[in-house]
Amino acid sequence: MKRINRNIITIFIILLHFNIIASQTIKLNMKKVIEEYSMCSLEAKNAALNYKNDILSDQNTGKAFFPTISYTLSPFSFNRSIRTLQRPDDGSYSYIEDYSNSSNTGLSISQKVPYLNGSFSVSSSLNLLSELSDGRYSFSATPYRFSYQQKLLGEYKIYRWDQQINKLKSSKIAKKYARELSSIQEKASRLYMEVYVCRRALEYAQYQCFASDSLLKIARIRYEQGNMLEKESLTLEIQNNNQHLTLKEEERKYSNALNDLLLFLNMKEEDLDFEVDAPEEKMPFHIQVSDAVMKVQAFSPDIEDRLISEIEAEQKVYTARVAQWFNANLSLNYGTNQYGSTLADAYRKPLIQQSVSIGLQIPLFNWGIGRNNVIIAKNEYLRTKNTQKQEREEKDANFKKNVEEYNYLVETMEMSEKSYNLSQKNFELVSFEFEHQRATVDEVVEAETSMKDSFIRYLNNLTGVWKQYFSIRSECLYDYLENKPLTDLFQKQIINWK
Repeated sequence: MKRINRNIITIFIILLHFNIIASQTIKLNMKKVIEEYSMCSLEAKNAALNYKNDILSDQNTGKAFFPTISYTLSPFSFNRSIRTLQRPDDGSYSYIEDYSNSSNTGLSISQKVPYLNGSFSVSSSLNLLSELSDGRYSFSATPYRFSYQQKLLGEYKIYRWDQQINKLKSSKIAKKYARELSSIQEKASRLYMEVYVCRRALEYAQYQCFASDSLLKIARIRYEQGNMLEKESLTLEIQNNNQHLTLKEEERKYSNALNDLLLFLNMKEEDLDFEVDAPEEKMPFHIQVSDAVMKVQAFSPDIEDRLISEIEAEQKVYTARVAQWFNANLSLNYGTNQYGSTLADAYRKPLIQQSVSIGLQIPLFNWGIGRNNVIIAKNEYLRTKNTQKQEREEKDANFKKNVEEYNYLVETMEMSEKSYNLSQKNFELVSFEFEHQRATVDEVVEAETSMKDSFIRYLNNLTGVWKQYFSIRSECLYDYLENKPLTDLFQKQIINWK
């Protein structure tokens, strides 16, 4: 009997333990959500994969001028057919059966030539022809062959522009990744603040329902005693009903906002409850507009993007002009080859093989198409510069407005919070006066409306501060709370993926 009771107690303790685990509440704070949980989201993983691809593409660009080695093998090229041959002496035709197989193999080393954008290669090949009809074999070999091809004009400038573009793309890879991570943190902060604001709105609605229930009870007692008009009693009853409807709506908003945050953070767990705490970070009281603009110019990848667009547009103008010029393709080949009935004969006393070819391209008349292409490229270059100038001015103006808006919201934060606290005290005082028949229903409604307006203004101010701060942070890639560029702040993520 004692053993049975002991087992029952053990089972009860285990069930109680699992019930406690299942109902545990996890508290989230702004710092942890932004710095840890958001970096484990699916968007952060995708950004890391994009960053890895950018690094690999940059490495491929740098290795384009490294020598490459390739091996080719074609073991079977079988053919059995009737072929038509014309005799050279009398011009008559005859038909023969082609019953053969051809096999070939080769090794080549190629190298792109810097500055000239040419291509140099060294190759060696061997071919075996098997005449299956009469059992004969023949070998042809090219022990070595040197080749060089390039265009004569315009390649040096194109090479220099390509190098400048590649250097700019390489320098912005870490900045681009830092901006993507910053955008993810910006989204996480926005979703977090939505949850926090919904929680505050829910607490406010609960407070209002409690206060409204108390006022309605007092109003009904006074109405039954004949000390209040029915109109005034109905006004408070309507207000009470609206407060409960608002409470239901705020509960739904809070649940949806929390689910959106957990879904973004990839933390959706049915058995866990989550709560969000108030942001603890102290925001910078003031951000100098000039300092923020300097940080944009120093850390933002937009500078590289503008330079790349200008260089590409200038390169198109030059390419269109080159197409109008006299130009030539140069091809140089030198090597040895030989054939024989045996493999040894194919490599014995090879013959010299050399060739030089120059293909000239001289545009004479094309109905002005080339000239129009040059004008189009020039217009595109000017349009690119004008567009970039306009976008830069608009972006700088909007950025300055965001900084000024942030400074305004930070400066008014304390006043809006104080206004809400005072309006709440005023509402409690008016409610107390109403309870003792020294305030009217209209005064209660007016105090409640004033408190609600100041509460909404305070929440808008609070969310606006965080929204503007993270927008500025993403734009200039600088964290004013840590006083560090984001490329330094995300150094761990950047190094781990290199």
